[in-house]
Amino acid sequence: MSERTVDLIRTDLQSAKNEAKKNILLPVREVEDVLALVDSLQQQVKKLSEYKVSSNQFGELYDKAISVVRQNESNKKKADDNYRALLEETIQLRDQLAEMRRERDRTIAEVREVLEFYAENGNYREHIIGWGPEIPVIKDGGRRARKSLAG
Repeated sequence: MSERTVDLIRTDLQSAKNEAKKNILLPVREVEDVLALVDSLQQQVKKLSEYKVSSNQFGELYDKAISVVRQNESNKKKADDNYRALLEETIQLRDQLAEMRRERDRTIAEVREVLEFYAENGNYREHIIGWGPEIPVIKDGGRRARKSLAG
């Protein structure tokens, strides 16, 4: 250091001011302003060094953040795929249920028709057909009921 250099690392501000007054040809006010500026800059540097992150640490944090983002994207894609699969399955189940309902309605209609046949009193009476008497229920012999039960 030259004689005229002010030791900026000094902790004793008054002695730094006195030394600066002796070695620098500036008015006292300007020396005080320069020392205050140096002090402010030193405090800022100290604060920055407290938050200092090495490039390796930054790289690790960056890689971790990218990994989390990619994992989130992967999870979103899986959730979307699962949603689509469930939606397709739900549609298939809905269609199957609709077909089952139609089949149920057909079966009910068929059973109703058979029951109506056997419930009809007239089907137990004799009908005279060209060569002799005929009773519809006897002629049927339970064929309609067996057909309905066989489904």
